[in-house]
Amino acid sequence: MYRKAKRGEALAFVEEAARHVGDECLLWPFGMLGDRGIVCIDGKNNTAARAVLEVAKGAPPSPAHECAHLPVVCHNQRCVNPAHLRWATPAENQADRIADGTHGGGAASLLTEADVLEIRADNRPLVEIAKNYPVTASTISRIKSRKTWRHI
Repeated sequence: MYRKAKRGEALAFVEEAARHVGDECLLWPFGMLGDRGIVCIDGKNNTAARAVLEVAKGAPPSPAHECAHLPVVCHNQRCVNPAHLRWATPAENQADRIADGTHGGGAASLLTEADVLEIRADNRPLVEIAKNYPVTASTISRIKSRKTWRHI
């Protein structure tokens, strides 16, 4: 899944990812915080996608802007392909999530509404279900108990 980066390796990956050309997802291979890649720059933790976006396209237009995955193009929070990222206001980012059907929140945002319906119908053990999706068994449990994705 991911591995611990050696000194300087994560920053080198950020620089390389910022120059990436291609349509496929480029997955963060190092440390994660929840469902997002995490990188430490100048002693401050940040999401890997935001770090790549800053290198590729510059600073956000305002302090309120967030790193957002382009709607329809990409739903993977581990993806750091700059072609899949943009600066968005919180309202724009939430609208993207709703348009994509990935507004369940947290790790559940890696899923679509169709995924959630399949998960709820699946009677296998949670760990087995989780193997089919990019989330943990605890996320599957929260979906099945309707603690997340309540609107479906």
